[in-house]
Amino acid sequence: MFFFASSSSLMQQLQLLLLAGFIGAILTFWQRCSTFSKRPRVPHKTYQHTQFAQFLSKDEAGDAFSGQRKMRFVKTGDSAIRVINDVLSAVECQALIAEAEAEGFLRPEAFDASARSCKRLHTVDPSLSDVIMGRIQPSLPGIMVIDGARWRLSRFTHHWRYVKYSRGGHFIPHFDGSKLLKGHEMTVFTFQIYLNDDFIGGQTQFYTDFHTERLPSHSIDYGHVTTYTPGNPPTHSVNPKTGSALVFDHASRCVLHSAADVEEGFKYILRGDIMYTAVEEDIRILRNPALKEQGRSWCEETAEKYGTRTYTGQVWWCECAADRHGADCCIDDLGRKSQCSTASSHGSSAEGINLLLMSGKRACGKDFVASILVEELEAAGVSVHRVALGSVNKRAYAERMGIDAQRLMNDRAFKEEHRIAMVQHHTDRNAEDPSWCLKAVFDESVLSGKKVMLLTDLRTQEDLKWLLHSAADVRGSVHLLRVDASDEARSARGWDKHPVKDSLSTETDFDSFTAWTAIFDNSDQSTGGEAFAREWVRNTVMMRLPAALALGWNGSLG
Repeated sequence: MFFFASSSSLMQQLQLLLLAGFIGAILTFWQRCSTFSKRPRVPHKTYQHTQFAQFLSKDEAGDAFSGQRKMRFVKTGDSAIRVINDVLSAVECQALIAEAEAEGFLRPEAFDASARSCKRLHTVDPSLSDVIMGRIQPSLPGIMVIDGARWRLSRFTHHWRYVKYSRGGHFIPHFDGSKLLKGHEMTVFTFQIYLNDDFIGGQTQFYTDFHTERLPSHSIDYGHVTTYTPGNPPTHSVNPKTGSALVFDHASRCVLHSAADVEEGFKYILRGDIMYTAVEEDIRILRNPALKEQGRSWCEETAEKYGTRTYTGQVWWCECAADRHGADCCIDDLGRKSQCSTASSHGSSAEGINLLLMSGKRACGKDFVASILVEELEAAGVSVHRVALGSVNKRAYAERMGIDAQRLMNDRAFKEEHRIAMVQHHTDRNAEDPSWCLKAVFDESVLSGKKVMLLTDLRTQEDLKWLLHSAADVRGSVHLLRVDASDEARSARGWDKHPVKDSLSTETDFDSFTAWTAIFDNSDQSTGGEAFAREWVRNTVMMRLPAALALGWNGSLG
């Protein structure tokens, strides 16, 4: 026997099903797109204030440790991931590990150990931020373009997490989040220093070919880690090296990454976040965005409550929000808030000539970068006199040897045949008059009446001392630019590895120098290399010139 429900009963059931589906859709939409009308609960504060910078070596400039602080991009032609060598010395790293161990590490209870297995110590330490920012700022972009607006390098959040991974410790593939603040500030880069390398495993792995759906802002529980399953193995892997820093974008160019299992020993890292502030004229762009919400990194509603937001739209509130991600961390002895220190931008103004001094090894591409710099400065209305010490020496050497000076200037193979002899010629002339070559280029530049002297081949620290003294005499300013490149890129440009040439003081004297205004990795050999170098010139070099010289330049929107 079969029973049939009445038509009115069926209609009621259908209506109930439709209503339930509608309510479910509303709840799903609310979870994904909520503007967080209620202030969320911030996790219990577990961090402590420290002053661990006392364990770092400092001089009057704040940095007594030099090493060979070279910056390189992990993926050639892509500035989203970079490594900076020798940010801390091995001695400094050991001191920080010892202090962290003395304070004690705790397992982050909010995280499932299957996703993230480690222990950590959470500190707030503006003193540490000051020292480290001074060491890495030359390797950071002065301006970032995000959501169509320009953002200027500002500060660390001052929240430093010491993380300890023991055997089996790991962090599955995940996206880091940007910490957003009222006043249009947000973190753009994850910053981590490897405090040791005496362990096996523990590489930081990146999946640059992994893409996933971006969604509007939607809240998740603090400690939740979404499981992502990359279809391919890591595209890039960074091996820990004591004292080196890994810096990678966690905003508009966020990359999926993981911490590989530690197989033997203990791995220690120091983790922070680098903040940028929107250029005031561009805040209107953020308030009237052209991009859809799921395509943006900035979220006004999240910033109102100091939330953290990932590339995929996930939002949570961590304990860092309790002090507005470090904005309240600078407290004087009377408990009064004071202004946190920030990264410097434009250099000091000069009444006289401005010296831009460029250094780099053979075949690193100094002339290529210098040509772009001249173009950009002149496009901004700044007159430039471009000079090279090598040109003065080559002309004198060619005259003495009776060879073609123009060929010596333009024929790389011919120049390399004479390099050692030319360096010796320069050394011999310096013995007679140490500043003969420097006087020639400096006097020529002053007489030119142009605002900038661009020297494309600064070679020794003795030359730098002379130029600093001469600039002071004419009330000028000095800005130091370092151009590096990989051995592979240099070889493609004609560099031949030579034990004598490569050990000359003109090649090595700046290896351990750190007081650069800006550093660039010029390894890109692709057709995009020019645009990449131009971006660095516009958004980093131009930003660090005196404001009067830069004519109000605030970075490129192109």
